[in-house]
Amino acid sequence: MSISTPILVTGAAGYIGSHTTRLMKKMGYEPVGLDNLSTGFEESIFNDMPLIRADAGDREAVKAAILKYGIKDVIHFAGSVINSESIENPVLYYDNNTVQTMHLAQVCTANGVERFLYSSSAGVYGSNDKAILDEETPHNPLTPYGASKSMSERIIADITGTSDMKYIALRYFNVAGAAPEMGIGQRSQISTHILKIVCEALTGKRDKISIFGSDYPTSDGTCIRDYIHVLDLAEAHLAALEYLAKGGESGAMNCGYGHGYSVREVIDAALNATRQNIEVVEGARREGDPPSLVASNDRICSLTGWAPKRDNLEQIILSAYEWEKTI
Repeated sequence: MSISTPILVTGAAGYIGSHTTRLMKKMGYEPVGLDNLSTGFEESIFNDMPLIRADAGDREAVKAAILKYGIKDVIHFAGSVINSESIENPVLYYDNNTVQTMHLAQVCTANGVERFLYSSSAGVYGSNDKAILDEETPHNPLTPYGASKSMSERIIADITGTSDMKYIALRYFNVAGAAPEMGIGQRSQISTHILKIVCEALTGKRDKISIFGSDYPTSDGTCIRDYIHVLDLAEAHLAALEYLAKGGESGAMNCGYGHGYSVREVIDAALNATRQNIEVVEGARREGDPPSLVASNDRICSLTGWAPKRDNLEQIILSAYEWEKTI
């Protein structure tokens, strides 16, 4: 694959999209952004990247972009990502995440796109008895968010199965960290991610943080998650794209580090890294939170050659903290 070929990136103004497009540009790729800016931030777009303001499922806008730029590769980040919101408003999630993805995949296959990366989630697994989740773990989503991602994976597989387009569904575990040296990090209209919330508290934007549930069947009673630095995740996308370009097969790949930390461990690591103290209160469980989500990353490592470079919880926290101080 020629690295000068434009690549269409939906959700380019979002957290993961903005980090990935900057890394792409740095590595010689030419991203073309598509974002309706409903949850993304225009200031996250770097100056010379083309930006198309449209929904990811806007057939006419996507088709026009594919034809104008000669698009052969699409990375689809756009979507809604808050578990609790999906429980309150499931229609929004099935529309934004599933229907829009179906329309996007249809347009891509009809207009000569050859490779398609989909932003999926560990939420497809839901609550499972396995300590480490591999890609063959059955889907058991606990929320409409997880279900919308699972459905989208099936739709993409079925649509690409009738065309020449290949796909990879990248199942993210907990994405964290920032790249303040690039001038970007996580911006949120509603903060639900534990590391984002902790950093807001550390910078005086919150007076306390809450632990939602301390009676889970884990070592300290709080939920365990596998945290992956956003730049490692961005590099995983480019590795997956190159894998497909070299003849790799369609399928799903987990994106995580293969080990997890509890909510208490994350908070303790944040306090230790920043040498600060914040008030922590315990609350009731949130609906839709599985006790543990930890990835097996054997498939993506072995097939693409991707390897994590930033697997250090305190360094992940410090990158997010340094970014939070700037906004």
